[in-house]
Amino acid sequence: MKLNSPVSLAAALWIAVIVGSPLAACQCKSASERAVEERNHDLSQLPQGVGGVMEQLAAEAAARRKEAETISIEAVLERSKVPSTPPHQVLGRTLLAHYCASAESSDGFTVTVCEYPSVEQATHGAAEAKLVHGAVSGWQAKARKKSLLEVVARSDAKPQSVQAVLTAFDEL
Repeated sequence: MKLNSPVSLAAALWIAVIVGSPLAACQCKSASERAVEERNHDLSQLPQGVGGVMEQLAAEAAARRKEAETISIEAVLERSKVPSTPPHQVLGRTLLAHYCASAESSDGFTVTVCEYPSVEQATHGAAEAKLVHGAVSGWQAKARKKSLLEVVARSDAKPQSVQAVLTAFDEL
């Protein structure tokens, strides 16, 4: 573009102002920045134990809710009739959960159920679980209501038992 005349120089400046202003004023956040903000918001909604891991587990256990929209590990194991160890609490905060518990089945897999304060946060927890555990062989997960089910099956796991747990979760 020639800028010999005052008209073309004025036009070029006008175009620069129109096009450049929104870009200069834009304080857009990247997808990763929004994801970090969303995760931090989810973490802020969780029980906070003061101290170490044991205090965090105690805070999560105290925050556990018995609601119709929450599917517990006890209910899943009872409904599935799959033999397992008694459920034991595990850290929920790693998956953005209020409470998580795991049990090991003698049929070759581990079951974990996490409980959340809302359906939306359970969805966020499922996404977090996929990021954290998604590459693990035999791993699968699903969110339903205010809960997240994770199953990690060994290569010798009984497929019918794994399916029984998945079905029980879907039916609750």
